[in-house]
Amino acid sequence: MERMGIQNTQYIIARHTDRRHAHCHIVFNRVDNDGKTISDKNDRYRNEKVCKMLTAKYRLHFAQGKDHVNEERLRPYDRAKHRIYKALKAEVQNAISWNELKDALAEYDIDMKFKVSRTTRDIQGVKFGYGKYTFSGSKISREFSYLAIDRQLERNAYTPSCSYRETVRDNAIRPPSPQERASDFEESHSSGLGLFMPPPTSNTSDEAAFEAELKRRKKAKRKRGFRL
Repeated sequence: MERMGIQNTQYIIARHTDRRHAHCHIVFNRVDNDGKTISDKNDRYRNEKVCKMLTAKYRLHFAQGKDHVNEERLRPYDRAKHRIYKALKAEVQNAISWNELKDALAEYDIDMKFKVSRTTRDIQGVKFGYGKYTFSGSKISREFSYLAIDRQLERNAYTPSCSYRETVRDNAIRPPSPQERASDFEESHSSGLGLFMPPPTSNTSDEAAFEAELKRRKKAKRKRGFRL
C-alpha cells in the first residue's frame, strides 16, 4: 500500500478463496485523513511494478506465460486478444507466405490487414481483428510484429525439408553400386566423349545455390524496404 502511495487513509483488504486461485480485493478511500486526494494516475503500471517486486521478494509464483491463461475469466477485450495469440502461435510456424497465413487465420474468424504508408506504400505493420476488436501484431506479442512474422515466413518457405537434406546427404555419401558403375561406363563410351565427359552435378550444388539465392533476396529486401 505504501509503495502505491496509499497512505494515511482508510482501506479494507479482503482475501477470497471462492475460486481456484486465491486472491485479494482492496478497497480504499481516495480522500486521505487530511482531506487530500490520493492520485490514481498511472496506477495500473505502478501496480504491475509493485506486484512483480513483491512476487520476487517473497518468492511467490509467476504465471507461466500466455499459454496457461484461463480464458473464461478474461474480459471480452482480453479474450479476443488471447484467441488471436493462440491462433498465431499455431499457424505462423507452419505458413510459408502471408496469403497462406491469412487463409489459416480466417478459419479462426480472425481478419488480417496490413498498415501501409500513404506516401511510400511501404508496409509498416500488420493488424489482426477478432469480432469488434483489432490489435497490431506487436500488441499481441513481440514475436508477432510484422518484421518478426515476415522473417519466420521466409524461413518456413526457404528452409529445405528434412527429407530433402537426408536425400542430399545419402546421395553424397552412398558409393555407387557395381551396376551403376557399369552403366556410367557404358554411357560415357557410347556418347563418344569418354574421359572428357563432365562429371554429373550432385544435389549439393543445388543446395548451395539455394542458400546463395536466399542471402541475395534478404540483402535486396533490406535495401529496398517492404512494399506491396
